[in-house]
Amino acid sequence: MSNLFDLSGKVAIVTGGASGLGRGMALGLAEAEADLVIADMNQAGAEDTCHQIESLGHRALAVKTDVTREADVRRMVKRAAAIVGRIDILVNNAGIGGPGGPPEKMPLAHWEKMIAADLTSVFLCCREVGRYMIRQQGGKILNVSSIFGLLGSDIVDAVNYNAAKGGVINFTRDLAVKWARYGIRVNGIAPGYFRTPLSEWTVTHFKRQLLKMIPLQKIGLPEDLKGTVVFLASPASDYMTGQTLVVDGGFTVI
Repeated sequence: MSNLFDLSGKVAIVTGGASGLGRGMALGLAEAEADLVIADMNQAGAEDTCHQIESLGHRALAVKTDVTREADVRRMVKRAAAIVGRIDILVNNAGIGGPGGPPEKMPLAHWEKMIAADLTSVFLCCREVGRYMIRQQGGKILNVSSIFGLLGSDIVDAVNYNAAKGGVINFTRDLAVKWARYGIRVNGIAPGYFRTPLSEWTVTHFKRQLLKMIPLQKIGLPEDLKGTVVFLASPASDYMTGQTLVVDGGFTVI
């Protein structure tokens, strides 16, 4: 059974891996014996994540990348493939949480910025990595969405964010169908409320209200996603594609 979750010899790219959920997932993959490429605009943070991975005895490469820029994504993937030799796993985690606001007042620029960062970036990374995986005839892609890609909400006043994350979920479904013939599994994760640098203000100021809506009475921590990401990246999930796993402490079941 342990072999099903063993990532020995595998290479994973994690976007947005300099901190928060991305760092937590990258460390989880390293603990399952994978080597890592950390793609992030925060070079110092990406290098810090790499140092932690290297302390576990695995190779790690930090590549400064703006995932909304096609040229950056192409350069990152080309460099990763050249240095580490192959790409077996892609975790599309990079994104932003704002600016939001009421839809009737939202500037077009705010909409376009969110769609670029949280949806178009996923397409760009999948397209570029997918070309390598098609040649390899296999791979695992994990797209990080959000519970707000599944729900309408008065809690998060960010219709642009919710629309982008909903787009990620259906993009995941459709890409899974199109790339199944190449042995590529495409799945997703929809986290609920987690304590990260991006969510710190919301979690701190609304913790009491949030806990009332979470049956497990807990705000998630980055390490709470380690098991999910390793499962989806490993042979344990080989007969699964096009699905998005909700990890939210029960928020969406009430």
